[in-house]
Amino acid sequence: MVKPSTFQISFEINNRLKPFDDPSVRRALNLAVDKKALVSTLLRGMVSEPAGPVPTGAQWPLTLKGYDYNVDEAKRLLAAAGVKPGTPLEIRTSQGRYAKDKAMAEAVSGYLKAVGFAPSIKVMEWGTYSKEIETRRRRRRSIFWAAACRRWTGG
Repeated sequence: MVKPSTFQISFEINNRLKPFDDPSVRRALNLAVDKKALVSTLLRGMVSEPAGPVPTGAQWPLTLKGYDYNVDEAKRLLAAAGVKPGTPLEIRTSQGRYAKDKAMAEAVSGYLKAVGFAPSIKVMEWGTYSKEIETRRRRRRSIFWAAACRRWTGG
């Protein structure tokens, strides 16, 4: 039996670091990832694609229009922001802690590579990864919601 959940898959970004301090770069990240494809293929249609940072049923309802997948617009925004092709971007993930965690990181990495980033994936043991997440959450950050949300760039 499948029951509704408020669990989301997300990627956090330090919006104090260049180029992620630019809202147009964070918008480009949202445009660069085909969330519908991730939901239908990698996650086999077992989840829905929320349109905001808070899932339906948690805290308060949000009615946001999400970003559609648009590689050309993502590339345009990145170029306008001065992001050079080959800009490094590290994705950190656990493996086996959450459903499809490493596979999701690999899929998102491919989308980000297609718009010009040079992504790398750092797979971490859960204890190390969770400690790092907790340390980072103490800092102010924005969130890039890959398979979960569609139109929130934070800030």
